[in-house]
Amino acid sequence: LWRVADGAAGPVLRGHEGWVTAAVFSPNGAWAITASGDCTARLWRVADGAAGPVLRGHEGGVMTAAFGLDGALAITASSDRTARLWRVADATCVATIPFDAALTAMAVDRTMIAFGDALGGVHLFDFSISKD
Repeated sequence: LWRVADGAAGPVLRGHEGWVTAAVFSPNGAWAITASGDCTARLWRVADGAAGPVLRGHEGGVMTAAFGLDGALAITASSDRTARLWRVADATCVATIPFDAALTAMAVDRTMIAFGDALGGVHLFDFSISKD
């Protein structure tokens, strides 16, 4: 993390054991999530770069990650042909969505998630799910 205004360097977020494939900030800017070829995603506290929970469960590299619009859920997409939804508060996987191909991209908006796959498909899902 570094400050654009003065170019001052901030902390380097270290912890992944593979290449980092994505990095995204939460809607409120308090957290960042990173995805990695080491089959994990990690949450980081932006203010000081402190490591938060590690999201484990994918069996292939995590290609991308995002937050839901309120920041309560994180979404990961993997080469293991699954997407996972995680409750950020306790790093619990609350849903696993299977696909027929490795996932390579993702976009999240107010009501939808789009997942891109390695076979050229784009899958749309309604994101208006319960957070219970």
